[in-house]
Amino acid sequence: MVAIDGRDALFFLIVRPAPAGTTGSTVVLEHGGSGLTKAQAAHILRHAADRLDTEAAAEVLGGHAELCGFTNGITNRCTCTTPH
Repeated sequence: MVAIDGRDALFFLIVRPAPAGTTGSTVVLEHGGSGLTKAQAAHILRHAADRLDTEAAAEVLGGHAELCGFTNGITNRCTCTTPH
């Protein structure tokens, strides 16, 4: 059970697993809110997805390598001098 107080939310997105037997998509999206257009909400979601991609790549590449941009090209590990 989830309770969300969205009275002051500009936008919300809920991602749920698709019901069993559903073909085509593995998730169901529920969205709404007030104060943002769908285009503005989509822009914010793309920005959030870019941040998640960067953070996930940094985890895979051993720390903040993707964030700082310094990798040795062989092990894809950070080679900068910033302490980890």
